[in-house]
Amino acid sequence: MIKIIKIQEPEILVRHKARWTEQVVRATNNKAARRYVTSIFTRHSEIKEAIVAEAFKKCVYCEIKMRGAHRGEIDHIVPLSVNRELAFEWTNLVLACTFCNGNKGSTVSPLLINPTVDDPPDHLAFDGHYIRPRFGSLKGEFTRNELDLNRTDLIEKRQERLDSIIQTCLKISKETEQDLRNSGLKCLRREVERHQEYCLMTTQFMDRLWTELTRQSVP
Repeated sequence: MIKIIKIQEPEILVRHKARWTEQVVRATNNKAARRYVTSIFTRHSEIKEAIVAEAFKKCVYCEIKMRGAHRGEIDHIVPLSVNRELAFEWTNLVLACTFCNGNKGSTVSPLLINPTVDDPPDHLAFDGHYIRPRFGSLKGEFTRNELDLNRTDLIEKRQERLDSIIQTCLKISKETEQDLRNSGLKCLRREVERHQEYCLMTTQFMDRLWTELTRQSVP
């Protein structure tokens, strides 16, 4: 999970959200409201395209990349069932995978990390590929459990990602040619950038590795 910096609101949303919101609020029930919202997002694909772009094509909660036909879902941070007036509020819309969106459901809690407001590294940390609350953070614990951020498929994929980073580190450490080492380091830096999958995990791993290497180099 990384903090999402909202990009510019799509013009179509700026122009029409007041009228669309009025229609949602007037819907006879939540099912009808969801159906209307889905129809708007389907008809105006530029809204989702902007949400996908600002999240680097990743679920904002678990950081899995959206690939192929699995382009993720538009999640309402404050669910429609709780406040329909936020149905088209730009700051309330983020990208989520089917699993995280389903696990979150209609949950509204001050303990659920809001990736557009909170800084997730303040609340979540990694022991290898396993995520835990940082310094006993209640927000970290609640979010991890509510979204099931240590579900089996995520642990396996994060382990694969971490193994790949470790292998790259080992290759660099064994390289004797300085130019090749520099090239490897440049590649490694790209691997932990914000747009990469599971960058919170890989960034924390590299920070700990660098700290350890620095400590060992001190006489």
